[in-house]
This record gives sequence, C-alpha cells and structure tokens, in this order.
Amino acid sequence: MLNARLRKSISVVFMSVVTLVLGAVTPAPGQSVHAAGPYEGTYQVTPAYDWENVFNNTGHGGDGFQWVPFGVKNRQGQGTATTNSAIFFADSYINGNFIYGSSLGQFTGIAANASLINWYWGTNGQKQNFSPMWGIEKAESGYSGTVAWNLVSGYGMSGIRNTTDTHDTNNLRMWLSDHNPSVNNSNIIFDSYATRNLGKLYIWNYNEPSNTNKGLKNIKVFTSTDGVNYTEFTGSGYPYQIPQASGTAPTAYNKMIDLNSTSARYVKITFNPVSNDGNWGSSDMYGLSAVRIYDTSGNKLVLSAKAGSTSIRNLYPNNQSWNSAAFSLGNYVYFVVHGTAGCCTPYAANAAQLLRYTVTNGQIDFSSLKAIDALPYLYYPDIPSGFSPNSGDAKIGNTYHIKFFENLSFWDDDDGYIYMLGNDETFTYGAWNEYSKLVLSRVPRNSFEDFNAREYWNGTGWTSLYETAATLKDVSGNEIGPVGNDPSLFKAQGGQLDGKYVLVYMEGVDGNSYFRVANHPEGPWSDKNLLVARNGTEHIYNTGAVPFISQNGEFYFYLIKDEHTLKFFKYSEGRSGNNSNLALNKTATADSVCDPSESAAKAVDGSVINNSKWCSKSNNRWLQVDLGSVQVINKFVTKHASAGGESATWNTKSYNIQVSNDGANWSTVVNVSNNTSGVTTDNITAISARYIKLNVTTPTQNTDPAARIYEFEVYGPPNLALSKPATADSSCTASQTADKAVDGSVFFDSKWCSRSNNRWLQIDLGSVQVVNKFVIRHASEGGEPAAWNSKAYNIQVSNDGTNWNTVVTVNNNTSGVTVDNISNVSARYIKLNVTTPSSLADDPAARIYEFEVYGPNS
Repeated sequence: MLNARLRKSISVVFMSVVTLVLGAVTPAPGQSVHAAGPYEGTYQVTPAYDWENVFNNTGHGGDGFQWVPFGVKNRQGQGTATTNSAIFFADSYINGNFIYGSSLGQFTGIAANASLINWYWGTNGQKQNFSPMWGIEKAESGYSGTVAWNLVSGYGMSGIRNTTDTHDTNNLRMWLSDHNPSVNNSNIIFDSYATRNLGKLYIWNYNEPSNTNKGLKNIKVFTSTDGVNYTEFTGSGYPYQIPQASGTAPTAYNKMIDLNSTSARYVKITFNPVSNDGNWGSSDMYGLSAVRIYDTSGNKLVLSAKAGSTSIRNLYPNNQSWNSAAFSLGNYVYFVVHGTAGCCTPYAANAAQLLRYTVTNGQIDFSSLKAIDALPYLYYPDIPSGFSPNSGDAKIGNTYHIKFFENLSFWDDDDGYIYMLGNDETFTYGAWNEYSKLVLSRVPRNSFEDFNAREYWNGTGWTSLYETAATLKDVSGNEIGPVGNDPSLFKAQGGQLDGKYVLVYMEGVDGNSYFRVANHPEGPWSDKNLLVARNGTEHIYNTGAVPFISQNGEFYFYLIKDEHTLKFFKYSEGRSGNNSNLALNKTATADSVCDPSESAAKAVDGSVINNSKWCSKSNNRWLQVDLGSVQVINKFVTKHASAGGESATWNTKSYNIQVSNDGANWSTVVNVSNNTSGVTTDNITAISARYIKLNVTTPTQNTDPAARIYEFEVYGPPNLALSKPATADSSCTASQTADKAVDGSVFFDSKWCSRSNNRWLQIDLGSVQVVNKFVIRHASEGGEPAAWNSKAYNIQVSNDGTNWNTVVTVNNNTSGVTVDNISNVSARYIKLNVTTPSSLADDPAARIYEFEVYGPNS
C-alpha cells in the first residue's frame, strides 16, 4: 500500500441521522443504515478518548497500526483482563524520533490503561536505540541480485507455471554462487512448505551469454521431510547431468527429473565445486536460471529457495521496510513485512516476507524471529512471469499494476480457514493517485505456513491459480475501492451484525471511513455505511478495527492523524432509533448463574452463538434489565434454548414479565404458560418503564431445572417525532438547534437550547396522527445538572399549525425524563412551550435533549 510521506492538514467530522455535525469532533448516534445488501440497522459512532489517551501520551505512534490478541480471535467479547496482545507500529514515532521502520508493544487486558503496555524497539526489542525491530533481509526474498530466490520467483521467465515457459539471458534474473564456494556451501535447498508427493523437477541452466560454462553440470538430488535428514534420490536417469544452456533467448528447460511420487517437503541439489564437474568449465562460479517442481497431479508448486552461497546480494534498505497485516495463531504471532528499493511516487513493493514470533507464557520471545519467503505475495499482472524485484519492469506507459496478497488483514474463521485480504493496485508515477481494490485468499487453519494450500477467490469460486484472483464486489457488482491501508475483516458477534462479516476501511488516503457487511468473506458486500467523514483540514491515514477489546454488539476502530497520532472511536447500536432493542448491552442482573460464563449480561449482548446465554438452576429464576432511563415499551422478544442450538425440550415453558420505574414496585404485564417455541414475542399496550424483569417459573418442557435465556430483547413503539422537521423560537448556539431534539440522541450535547423569553419547540409529524403519549428528556438525561431540568412546560397540538389545543400542563418538575399520557387525540403539529426552564432563578436556558411522541398505533 501507499507509504505516506506527505504532510497535509485534514480534520474529521461525523455523519448523524440527518445532518453532518460540523466543527468539533462530535459523532451523533442513531444513523440508519439501508444497505442494498444483507444489513439494515441503526448505529452510532462515538469518540473513545480513553483509548486515545492510552497511546497518544506514551511517546509511541506510527502511520501503520496492528493490534493482535494472543490465544483469542479478534472478535467482540473475546478479550478479558488476562488477554495478552501485541501492538505493531510501522513508520514509527518514538519519543519524537521518526525511525522509518517498525516498533512493537505488548499489552495485557482490555482496559484503557497505559500502564498495561510494555514497549519495545531497537534490534531484538532491547530498547537500546531507535533502529527498526526487523529488516527485510531476514529471508532470501529480501534481496535482489543473483540470489536463489530468482530460481523460484519466476523472475526472467516467460510465464508463471507451464513446463514450456522459457528463460531470458539476464544474469541478474538467475542464481550465481560466490567465487570458490566450499563443499559445504555448494547446494541449493528448495522448500515446498509441507510434505507432499512430488512429481517432476524441471531445471533451466545458467543462460548468461558467454558465461554458460558457469551452469551446473553433474548434480546430486536429495529429499527430506524435515530439512535435517536427507536421502539421495536415485531414480530414472541417475546419475544426473544438466546440459549446458545455449546462452540465447528464449531458452527452454534443460533437464527434467521425475521424482516419482517421493514423499518430501525439501529438495536439495548439490554439486562438486570443481571446474568441469560441478559446472561446464568456469574456474570458480556455479549457477542456474530457474527451477520448478510439480506435484503428482501436475500442479506447479510454490517454492522458497536458499543457496549455500550467492555472488551479488543487494539488500532493500531497512528504513524502507514496513510491517502490515498481523494476527496470532496458536503459539505464534505472524506479520507481513514488505520493502522497496525507493520511495515514494509510487511506492514500489519489491520484496515481501511472512515473519513469525513464538509466544511463550503470553510473551513474545524476541530471539525466535523467523522469516518465511512468501510467493506469491507480490504479483504483477503485466509481467509475463508475474514477478520482478524491480517494479519498473511492470511499468506500462506511466503506470504499473500490482496485486499484493495477504498484506492487509487476516481473519481466523469458524469454518477452519484463515481468510486474508490483499490489494489490487494501480499507480501512476509522480502522483499520489493510488487506486486500490481488494482481493481475498484463504488457507486451512492447520496449513497456514503452506503456500501451496492457499486458494484465491476468482469471482465465482476458489482456485489455486493466484493470477486469476478477482476483486471483491458489492451487491450491485461494483468493485470495492479505493481502499486505504490497514482495513480490517472480522466476523461480528452480538447486536444487529451478529454472524455477519464486517469490513472496516478508509476510502483511499485522507478519505472517509466506512464499514460494509456480508454473509461470506468473499461477499457480495453491502453498500458502504459511513463511520467517519473527513472535511479536508487534517491529514488522516489508515482505518482499522480492534474488536477484541469491545463488548458484543460494538467494536472499536481507529484512524491515524498526521501519520503518528491515533484517534479511537466506538461503533455501537443505535440508542433511541425506532425498532431498536432497548435492552441491548444494558446492565443486567440475575438471581444466580449455572456457570460464571453464563451470566446475565449474556442475555443482552445481542448474540445467540458460542453459548452466549444466561442460565440459572435456582428455585427463584429471574433476570432483570436496567434500560438506563424510562422508556416507552410495547414488546418483548425472548430467545430460549433452541434459538441457541440446544434441545427444544429445554425451551422455557412458563414465565412472566414485570416492569417498574424504580426497581422496587413491579407490575406484571405478561404471563405465559405452556410455551414450546424457541423464540417468543409478547406484545403489550405501550407502557413507560426503566426496569424489566423476566421471571422463569417453569424452565423446561421436562424436569430439567435450568432456565436458559439466550437473548431478552425489549422494544418500544415507533417514536412519531424521530427525525421529523422541527423548528424553534431560537437556539443558544448554532449547534443546539431544534432538529437535535428529534435526532434520537442524548449524547455529545445533542440538544435544543433556547434562552429567549418565548421558548418553544414545534414538530411537524408530516400528516395527522393519533397521539396519546409524550416523553421529554431534559438536561440531566444528557449528563447536565438536574437543576437545569425543565421546571414548568405545556404541550399543545394542532392539525393546521395555527389553531392550538393545550393537552399537557406540568409545574414543578424535577425529573430528567417526563412521561405525559393523554387521551387519544388527532394532530399533525406538536408544540412544547417551556415556561420555566430550570429550578435556578438566574438560568434562562431551556434544554431539551429529546422530545418524543407516541400513539396507540405507533
């Protein structure tokens, strides 16, 4: 992806239900999502200043960021106080030093506490300098020149996988030994990444004009399953001699050896470093052009190669290598490192490797760093062989095209596969106009280090042919893009997104941030849904998600400002939007639990998967939910045992539901006997309540004593005033307008305020409606002092906006939430007149956070 070096100014704003909130960073809740794909719902985005403070006050940052938990999936509800994790920065800033490289920290838990981070930097994490923690030189692919990587990368070949492909005559696209290699160094080892039945071995000899005598002549072939113990292969054609190459182009392969279904992972070619024996007459050097190995089904194997010695070995600079996608699997932490021979217009990724640390007792062992050559990570569609360490070889006109697999995001799925996002990019030289789309690959979880086990999405199915990989599409058939650095892919747990795949990304660089959802990792993906909008004054770079520190039904995500400062936000479900579950993620208590993992909170986390339930075996089985404030409710949905995949005989047989405003005085509104269903829906006449209590009287259909409730959901009737046109006599500030009182939010000062002598708020319902209830959320509901709650007010109704009837008059109110019930009346216009704005004689301001209107049919 783009390696940013630009310094610009851009700032961030957020989209609300109906308006852009300009100025301060003030995301408003309750945005409705209407996707053309598999997702519809409401959500809110709020700043997470506590997490910003964790990172921005420690002297560490960077323009790339990955946060990887150990031992759990990066999924909501998975992290605990004992979860260890790794934090990767690229282009790191450390105590004001920009080191153009990578640094790392380890974190314990999921609490926003900077003391839980232990930072590392410098070689092997010893904190002694500001050097990058790793360089691209860790493996063979980290070099150009006459390296063994040339033999297997396809560099210099006419095609990707056919035995009829030919090689050219450029010696820098071949392998050549150093002068006078020792006997111990006179070998090349090929790794096919896993033990398998090997078919035919094809060799293209060293083809540099006038120097073909450096090509290998008499060789021995050995195979091994472990890379330690080798057995000489003496099959058909033994002893093996490779004919001398012609020194002209194109040249076909010079030798084929049938390995005859030998079960092995490694193949080693050795030669005697003596002129006219190990080669065709050169006094002191030995070389080859290319080597390919096929399995017994004729599939060309992806290989890595390492030679005992190499003549020309050009290293990509350490200060131009960056870590990108990272994740943990078992006792390992993996991350992709890519490098370039230059920066930055365009950023040319010339080398890529998969690096691995071992995790021991929850801590990274810095002495365990291992690099794995990774082909195909870089694929240039416009180069016949698909690869070159010099991106200029792929230049067509003034642009070049690259597919970079697995460099963006990893997801460890429940289906046994690891899914990996990469990018399909087109650059124009001299301009920052990268256009990046998404490609997807996958590999069985237990074969992650086997590059021959990978499959690529080609638009209709999965294939081993990476060159046919297609870009991901949305439900309308459009490519998803442009996509910036560090997007995230995960499977949601809880809430409206439960069980959906979620893609979080920035559109390009300095763009808006969005999320999409899908039923499968390959899509089709929904329309994009706005998370954060940019207004063009701050430089923002990269968007990704950190679900494991979140609760079910929400997720944290981040932006990077000015390439080193983190901005954190939280996605959560819409608070007061119509048809939203009022109980979701609210405080829940219960009489008891069957197991500590089956707590009351599991019944309001939005999830029915992974045994996410409340369970009780006591004789007094009850579950209580605090909605946080008085709400209008008219429906309960209870998801019993079979909704979570358990036996229907364990579905609750009898229960009742009670409501209360104070948690002490209860009214029973639902009584159910002889239920057998996995999901029950109980509708009631609209009533106001803060506390909801489910009492399970007969827990199952048999004698089993355990109550099992996977979800207890509470709903209210539609608020007729939500997002309707609203006007007022005046406002205290330009941001405290009438529409804020009907936007469904009480967060971040989302209120109407007026200091005039004639304080009124009017709502047009759009048509005549039957209304019978008004809910007003005053100052303390938005977190302000209770003394500022409206003391006296009246409510009027009208059909024409001219002739008004007063239906409510209130004096001496002190509550933060008022509920006013009236007899059914027909009206289109509703008017709130605040006659005494607060309990303070010297405070003239009316403060209304929400004015809600309900009817018997709403």
